[in-house]
Amino acid sequence: MPPKKRTDDEDEDFAPGADDVIEEELGEGIAAAGKKRAHSEISNGKQKLDNDTQASTRCIGKYLKDRVDKESIKEALVQGVEDKLFTKIKGSYIVTADPRYPDLKDKITFEEIVPPTDPTSKAVVKGHTVYVKYKGMLKATGEAFDEDELKFLVDGGEVIRGLDQGVIGMRVGSKRIVQIPASLGYGKRGSPPEIPSNAI
Repeated sequence: MPPKKRTDDEDEDFAPGADDVIEEELGEGIAAAGKKRAHSEISNGKQKLDNDTQASTRCIGKYLKDRVDKESIKEALVQGVEDKLFTKIKGSYIVTADPRYPDLKDKITFEEIVPPTDPTSKAVVKGHTVYVKYKGMLKATGEAFDEDELKFLVDGGEVIRGLDQGVIGMRVGSKRIVQIPASLGYGKRGSPPEIPSNAI
């Protein structure tokens, strides 16, 4: 069973949406993808975002004011990171204290275990088509749930996001152990019966 592509509905169940990302430049409002899903709730599940940038900014401001006692939004964001309410990723802030995502971990980790057979070969980047041999295992039990060969377009939405990210930078013949968090794998739903909910 190759790693399957998830639907948008499945993504909403376990992956943080752009409506949970607070852009550093609030004058431009939340991310474009957040506007697309602006029906989602952010502030205690009560105040809904709409397509209006000002309403989005007000909602974010209320969220900050309710949780961090600071005058300016920038000060509140800095304090929020210190208090672990937010996680800063590049120029954006993710609401890590949101009860919908208590264990937000959105980065893969990997270990190179075999060097490339051709170190001069091109490193994999988004947009490359790759051929891989993979073995999927559950971290909790060490049990293998899948093993196969696969061809896919990197960042083309053909496989789980963790696998897309896990091959970036690899070269011909190299081998990695990649740990994929649930948010970039099969999420809350899992893929029964082989892959349980929130599996790493």
